Amino acid sequence: MGAAPVLGCIFGCMLVQGVIDTYLLHEDQKFNDVIPSDQRATLISVDSMVYSLLMIPASPLVGAVGDTFGQAGAGLAVLGVLVALTGTAALGRKTRAS
Repeated sequence: MGAAPVLGCIFGCMLVQGVIDTYLLHEDQKFNDVIPSDQRATLISVDSMVYSLLMIPASPLVGAVGDTFGQAGAGLAVLGVLVALTGTAALGRKTRAS
C-alpha cells in the first residue's frame, strides 16, 4: 500500500526525462546543422568548462543547504528554484528583445 506513490513518482520521472531527452536530441540536431564542425568542438569544450566552473560553487552550496535543513533534497530544491528563476529571467529578456 505504501509503495503505490513511489511507482507514480518513478513513472513521472521517466516521463519527464523522456521528454527532456527528446527535446535535447532535437536541439542537438539543430545545433549541428547551424554550426560548422570545427567551431562546434570549441563550443562544446567551452560549454563543459562553464558547467565545471558553475558546479564548483554549486556543490558546496547544495550540501550546506541540505545540512542546514537536515534534508539531502533541500539543496537540490534550492538549486532547482535558482535554475527556474534564471530560465524565467532569460525568457523574459528574450521576449522583450523581440
